[in-house]
Amino acid sequence: MGAFVLASGTEFPGETGVRAVFRRKGFADPAEFSLGNARLLLFPKQVSPVRNWFAAESGRRLFCTGTPVYKGLGYADGMRELLRDWETGSVNQGELTGCYCLLYFDGSRVRMAIDPSGLYHVFSNAGGTVISSSLQAVLVSDGTPHPLNREALIEQLLTGSVAGPDTLCSDIVLLTETKRRDFKAPIADFVALRPAAPSSDDQCARSFGECVERQLALLRGYFRRVRVFSAATGASLGVSGGYDSRLLLLCAREAGVGVHAYTYSSPGHQTEQSVADELTRHAGVPLTPIPVRRWSQLAGQELSDNMQDALFYWDGRTNMTMGTFNDVHTRALRIKAMGPACLGFNGLGGELYRNPEHLPGRSLDFKQWFQYFVMKPGCAAAVRDEKSKDVLIDRLGRKYARLMGVDCLGRIDRHLARRWYRDVWLPYSAGPRLSAENQLSFALMPFADWSVTGESLKATPYIGVGGEFEAAMIRTLDRRAAALTSYYGHSFDRMPLRTRLTDRVRSLVPLGIRQRLHTRKMMAAVSRQRPGRTPVLPPGVEEGLQVLREMDLPVNWDVLLADDVNRDRCFYVAYFLSSFREHLKSDSEGMAGS
Repeated sequence: MGAFVLASGTEFPGETGVRAVFRRKGFADPAEFSLGNARLLLFPKQVSPVRNWFAAESGRRLFCTGTPVYKGLGYADGMRELLRDWETGSVNQGELTGCYCLLYFDGSRVRMAIDPSGLYHVFSNAGGTVISSSLQAVLVSDGTPHPLNREALIEQLLTGSVAGPDTLCSDIVLLTETKRRDFKAPIADFVALRPAAPSSDDQCARSFGECVERQLALLRGYFRRVRVFSAATGASLGVSGGYDSRLLLLCAREAGVGVHAYTYSSPGHQTEQSVADELTRHAGVPLTPIPVRRWSQLAGQELSDNMQDALFYWDGRTNMTMGTFNDVHTRALRIKAMGPACLGFNGLGGELYRNPEHLPGRSLDFKQWFQYFVMKPGCAAAVRDEKSKDVLIDRLGRKYARLMGVDCLGRIDRHLARRWYRDVWLPYSAGPRLSAENQLSFALMPFADWSVTGESLKATPYIGVGGEFEAAMIRTLDRRAAALTSYYGHSFDRMPLRTRLTDRVRSLVPLGIRQRLHTRKMMAAVSRQRPGRTPVLPPGVEEGLQVLREMDLPVNWDVLLADDVNRDRCFYVAYFLSSFREHLKSDSEGMAGS
């Protein structure tokens, strides 16, 4: 349930290294199975190590990783029912929810199904002879160095994540839905467990109020499906001061899902902690404050522990703001946050119910939108020259268009930006987080589930230029909860006129002007730094940064490392490169020190 490796034959060259990787991740020894011409190492979850395989009298077996929920049943009952239905060819695809990879063995061949949201990540080597929930496991599985993917490194450093099927290694792929259609693996066949696509009609309803009710009805259906599952495991969720965690908490409470709430505690989280405390007291939910520190506050063994923890917990991957050496991104803190629960909820995807970018309804230039919202001004300013920037934007624009199933992205409007968020950001930036959390315990992202997002996209005509739509959802669920002050300094029971006017004004500011203002601010910060100043490097990072510099990437490193978020992400990538240097090689001379 926590992780797996499926490999060709009875053994593979790097098995010792693979087992070492999973030990570093915190896993117990795996169960082992011979499945036709393949061998399966199946690891239990770390916090809730329940049995994660099921056998029928016929000899057919079902192996489960992630968090699959079937027919509204509890975990074990649902998986037994799914196995019976798979045997008879009667799987009810509309009743299968969650974030998962399922392996069904019919006695001779493995069939693999991955959740249609793309939130649970599965990797393969180029030949399809090793498939795993861990990129690191595939990387060490054959005992030979893997070439670094230069374009993926640029994408990782300048956008925060790598959209599938690419990974940081040229010969390792993320098995996206599109990739699985034409990928031939000798050890498994890929099947799609997805119901018919929703109607292409983007109209949500005839009025704002009807659309709010329609979205809430869909969420209520989702929480009904997971209620029995969560009752057996207990549920945990993080509560902050914003929209999404409040909506998630209210949906769970209304469905009768008992939750244990936590919030981060530090000098920078005081406002959020205060809001979380007031909200959970109103909801009658226990709240646990969890102290957190930035990595720059640590030294010696404490910093080393965080770095190793984050490296293996996040599987050597990161995104724009998650997966660094800070406490909040470690396995140790995640275990503490779970408390007594074995199922974790998080509110990513709730952004589909609002417009945090304050995008107008009109068509926008894709290049401007990409620089401001995908790269962010700090990364856009760090590209070495305009030609390199144009090449990057054109390449990723075509890549994102393929992932979104559209012809091109020369122009973009609010609806297409929301499509990008669902089809690119959620699977490839939020997906690493959910995949990491599923190593430890059950974990779900309700607002990002395929059964929810198709409908939430239809709310586009009513979303507006701020958070009014999601505020209306919160008001409908609990007017008193909506009246509590948020992190933004106002409540959600009636959006203040000042807030609505500010959102409107922001939406009217052209993206080019927004970009120039933020870039000017960014460059001013860079110019204020002392000449030749080098950021303090955590141990083990310098070697990886040297590899990145030697690859002649189109990056101005002084600018990129001047921003704390970009710096932390670069340090993480560099630490991954140096930690796995013997398994990696550059396009020409190989990894430094290998």
